[in-house]
Amino acid sequence: MKSSNLDLLKNKTVIKICKISINENNSSYNPSDTLLLKLVDGSFFQIVVDYDIKVYPLSSIEKLVILGDYDLKNIEIELVEISEVVDSQKIMAIYDYSQSTYHFGSKFLNAENEFIFGFCFGWDEIILLNEKDFITMLNSYENRIEIKR
Repeated sequence: MKSSNLDLLKNKTVIKICKISINENNSSYNPSDTLLLKLVDGSFFQIVVDYDIKVYPLSSIEKLVILGDYDLKNIEIELVEISEVVDSQKIMAIYDYSQSTYHFGSKFLNAENEFIFGFCFGWDEIILLNEKDFITMLNSYENRIEIKR
């Protein structure tokens, strides 16, 4: 698994991180393959994991990339805030972590090299982690490679 464009998030100020909830025919689904990052200017970036990690700038929520067998004309989408980013810090550095060719995590740092948030990536999922949980995740991988973007 590889990340194609996490660099798009550098120099961006994230204020909220949301997941999506999809309502189709009175059934609710919470896909684990995507997260939305709301920026200080009101725009969004979507991170989608489907074997590879892709980042999409969104001009509107209606432009969301939705994976799966949904009737896209007959669904309702709700944003569910899972984290508010403290002090609205600008992302100045991104560190990617891999083991062999598997990119399993990324952390995002501010100008003072302080942790803002981190993600753990699975083949078709993304999980938001705080600093303590990110370090715990890192420690579970031996022979990991760290690359600064």
